[in-house]
Amino acid sequence: MYEFKLNKILKLVENNKFIKAEKLFKKLLKDYPNDMNITFTYLDSLFKKRKFQSIINEIDKQSFSSSDQNILRLKSVCFLEMEKPAQAIKELEKLIKNSLDPLNFNYMGIAYGKLKKYDLAKKYFLKSLEFQNNTNFIINYINFLRDSNQNKEAVSFIKQRDPEMGNYDLNIILIGILRDEKRHDEALKYCEKFNQIYLEDINLLLIQAIIYSEIGKKKQCIETLEKIIQIQPFFGPAHRVMSLLNGKISRERISDLEDHLTQAADNDLNSVHLGLAVSNYLENISDFSNSFKYLKKYNSIYRSYLNFDFDSLVENFEKTKILYKSFLEKNLQIKEFKSTPIFILGMPRSSTSLVEQILSSHTQVEGLGELLFVEREINSFFDRYSDFSKQDFLLNESYYLKVDDLIKKKIFYRQEST
Repeated sequence: MYEFKLNKILKLVENNKFIKAEKLFKKLLKDYPNDMNITFTYLDSLFKKRKFQSIINEIDKQSFSSSDQNILRLKSVCFLEMEKPAQAIKELEKLIKNSLDPLNFNYMGIAYGKLKKYDLAKKYFLKSLEFQNNTNFIINYINFLRDSNQNKEAVSFIKQRDPEMGNYDLNIILIGILRDEKRHDEALKYCEKFNQIYLEDINLLLIQAIIYSEIGKKKQCIETLEKIIQIQPFFGPAHRVMSLLNGKISRERISDLEDHLTQAADNDLNSVHLGLAVSNYLENISDFSNSFKYLKKYNSIYRSYLNFDFDSLVENFEKTKILYKSFLEKNLQIKEFKSTPIFILGMPRSSTSLVEQILSSHTQVEGLGELLFVEREINSFFDRYSDFSKQDFLLNESYYLKVDDLIKKKIFYRQEST
C-alpha cells in the first residue's frame, strides 16, 4: 500500500499534476511521519521537473535539522538553479561550518561566480580541487573560467590537468572553448583526433557538424548529421540542426519522429529538440498548421530550461544608457583604424546569418559569425566598475585587437576606398 501510493505521487508529478501530488504526499506523510524516504523521493521527483521553488517551500514547511547536510545542499542547489546565488551562499555557509566536504566548496565557487565575485569564486573552486581531484569539480571550474572570459586560462588548465588528453569530458569542453575563440581549424583537428578514439560518439559528431556549419561547409555538416541520425535515429539535437539547414525528409520519416514523440516524455530535452525539429521539417514542406502546433508546444516547454532574469536585463539596460550618455558628455575621440567593421543587427530568425553569408562571399570580406567576446567584454566592464561613467571604455581598441588575433592574415573588414 505504501509503495502504491508513493508511485501514484511520482506518476502525478511526472504528468505535471502537482497540486494532486502534493495533497497525496501530505496524506502519506501523515501515515508515515518518520519515513524520510517518502520526502526525499518526492523532492527528487520535483527536482527532475525543475520545480525548485516548490522544493524550497516544502523544506521550509518541515522541521528539518539546521545541520541536515542533504537538505541544506538540496536547498542551495535549488537557489543556484533559480539564479539566486546570494540565498544559495547563506545555505552553503551553514554546510561549510559543519562539513569540509569539497562539494560544498565547489557549489560556493559556482555561487560567487554567478555574483561576478571572481576572486572568491576562484578561491573556492581551487579549494574544492585541493580536497578532491574530481572531474565534475574541474568542469565546473573550467565553465566558470569560460563564463568570466578567461578562455586562455581555461585551455591551459585543461592541458595541465589532462596532459595526455584522455578525459572525454575535458576534450569536449576544450573543443567548445576553441569554438568560442573562433579557432575552428584547431577545433576540427581535435574532433578528428577524438573521433578515432571515441568511435561513433554522437555528441562529438554533433559538435563537428556544428563547426562545419559555422564555417560554411554545409555539405560536410549535412553528411555528419546524417551519420549521427544513422547511429541514433531519434537524436533531437542532430535533427534540429538538420532542419534549420532546410533539410527535407520524407513525410513517412516525419511520421516516425511524431510517433516517437508520443511515446517520449515531453519535458525531456531531447524531445524538445526533436519536437522543434519536426516543426521545422513540417514548415519546410509547407505544412504550416501542424508546424505551428509543434512549435507552440515545445517552445513553451523549452522556456522552463531558460534562466531568464528580467531584473538583470533592466539593470544592464540602465547601465547601457548611463554609459552611452557618458560617451556624449566626454566627446570621446575614437581611435581610427584602416579597416571598417561591418555590424549586422536584427531580430532572431530574421535572416541576419543569410546577410552575413552574402557579404562574406565578397573577396574583401571575412565573416566571423556572432562574436561572443563583445558581449563578454561589455559585461566584464560593467562588473569591474560600479561608477563606470568615470572610466575610459576601451572596447573599441580591444575589439580590433581580438579580431586581428582571430583572423590573423585574413581580410575581415570592408576596406576603405583609396
